[in-house]
Amino acid sequence: MKLPIFPFHFSTIRSRLTFWFCITSISMLTIFAVFVSMLVRSVLNNQIDHHIHTVLTEANQIVRLYSGSDREKLLSQFVSTKGMTVLLLSADGAPIVQTNSIDLAPMSEHQAEQVLAMGGTATTLPVHFTIQHTRFATIRLGNDLGNGVLAVGYSLEIVNQTLVILLMIIGIVAALFLIPCVVLSSLLIKHSLIPLEAIAQTMETISEKEELTTRLPEQIYTRELRLITSAFNRMLT
Repeated sequence: MKLPIFPFHFSTIRSRLTFWFCITSISMLTIFAVFVSMLVRSVLNNQIDHHIHTVLTEANQIVRLYSGSDREKLLSQFVSTKGMTVLLLSADGAPIVQTNSIDLAPMSEHQAEQVLAMGGTATTLPVHFTIQHTRFATIRLGNDLGNGVLAVGYSLEIVNQTLVILLMIIGIVAALFLIPCVVLSSLLIKHSLIPLEAIAQTMETISEKEELTTRLPEQIYTRELRLITSAFNRMLT
């Protein structure tokens, strides 16, 4: 006994074709949404890297030119936007300056140690890495500044929220597009199957009344249906 592909049973060709159209459309839209989300994430990540790299360069100049409260005040200007954090660590991992935007909690000691460990590989060029949903750019300071590490971070939660909103928009647009397409395709399939229903009714009439002289018309159907009617007519000959 041959098992059906799906647990549900579709009794008509129309329902099966409509089902396959829905599955194909949903699959294509899902692939499109995944591709768009990956592309948007890549673009946003590149923009974030560029932004924190620029902020790190400016913060590095401030660290070298200022000290004390003036340094901290100037560095706090970089966290006026959401998701930003600026961290200045000594060589032993102690935070010298730590300033965050209002939407972020202060960095824990464990996170600071991770930043120090990752940023310790930096030389004169910034190093980019991600720790706990935060993208960092770090640079190692010189001997005159105690061989510490300066880090600028940007929370990736904002990127995730943007992607969620984007996927919701794609989902809504896809639903508004798919529903009328399913209804229209179902009607078109029903219209296309009218000749097949007419053939079935004619066959049933011939069978019930035994009118073997009746023939099915062959000139108005598609090639597939024409083959069926031609074979049936030859069988009655």
